[in-house]
Amino acid sequence: MLFHLNLMLWRIEEVCEGIIPKEIPSKIRRLLRRAIKDVPQELLELYVFLHDIDKTTHLFLTFEENGQEDFPVTLDLWIEMLCGDEDGHAVLGGDTNALSWYCHAIGIRAIGYQGHDKASAVRLEALDTRKKDLIIMVRYHEVAFQFNCVNIPAFEELFGTMSPKERDMCMLASFIDTAASLRENGRPDFTNFLFFARSRLAAEAFDELCLRLQDEKNLDEHKLRKALTALRKSPEAFQDMSVEEVFHTFVKECRRPEVTPDQVREALAPQIATKRG
Repeated sequence: MLFHLNLMLWRIEEVCEGIIPKEIPSKIRRLLRRAIKDVPQELLELYVFLHDIDKTTHLFLTFEENGQEDFPVTLDLWIEMLCGDEDGHAVLGGDTNALSWYCHAIGIRAIGYQGHDKASAVRLEALDTRKKDLIIMVRYHEVAFQFNCVNIPAFEELFGTMSPKERDMCMLASFIDTAASLRENGRPDFTNFLFFARSRLAAEAFDELCLRLQDEKNLDEHKLRKALTALRKSPEAFQDMSVEEVFHTFVKECRRPEVTPDQVREALAPQIATKRG
């Protein structure tokens, strides 16, 4: 845990210096750099040390023999389990390799802390409701795990009422925690974070598109509504097309055909001739 916290502080320094991993696209890097400038250093440090404050009360173990089922375990029971094993004593001393050996030996496939982010935010809110920005960062620091693809509806549901600054803080909180969580290969896994960030970009692009289409005249409302609904639900939304490109595509596809006076006269001519006859 101490290693994780120290690494988070290091990641903050890196972002302040403009150092962000190459796998993070340029648009997202710009958002992170903007966010780091707007969030006070004191708030970032508070976030680092308090974001997992309720982790020990939300400990779950997944055993190999039980598949996906998670078992809640109290901290006291977990410590008691570790104290009864040689590798367990090393785990208590901070040996991460010993933790892997211990889990493998007794069949633990995964250790999780489901719900600790929201619980930590609730605890902080009870202590001081004035720390609104801190509470937001803590509550949403693991929100990226809810994104397995680009998902505009999910982003709108979670962040639709937030200001751009609040969205920036949530993205920054998620990035810092993700960047300081190393996998077995010694590197962070940004997969879910990138889906989260791309969902934000897509949701904001969708809002911009809707505003532009409001001013466009002579569009078939049924076709336009159908096209917008399909785009909003698509995991490919705005991934290979800009707002400008999607706008022109929609206008072209949904434009009502314009009828000239000559076309009207030509269409009515047979009927007029029949009546005169």
